[in-house]
Amino acid sequence: MKALLVGEGTRAEALATALRRAGVRVDLRSEEASGPQAGRGDVGMLPREILDLERLLTGEPPDAVLVASDGDAALAAAIVATKLVVPLATLGEPGSAGREAEVNRTLLTSLADARLADDPQTAASWVAGT
Repeated sequence: MKALLVGEGTRAEALATALRRAGVRVDLRSEEASGPQAGRGDVGMLPREILDLERLLTGEPPDAVLVASDGDAALAAAIVATKLVVPLATLGEPGSAGREAEVNRTLLTSLADARLADDPQTAASWVAGT
């Protein structure tokens, strides 16, 4: 089982570690690594992130994409996963406040195949079933 996990900070790192312990090969893509203002309404970042993720997901596609944030990198991952017909799940509760995060959450919810608890075992079981 292989999954791409997009998230922020220690929460995403802890989730990736727990998923690995549950037997999922995880590629972690951090919101912070996407640029200095990633997830903060930098519209110019979105097309670059979409192209980068499309290359990544086309090369060796994961079994699923897991999104644990509501930033722009998460939105880009959702768009690419949907386009390439890779199952997509959102994890946990919304994190950021503000208009941009609210718009991203609405789009993520619309694109996601599943909404899961922020629990590695639940996520691993979902990935295994995709």
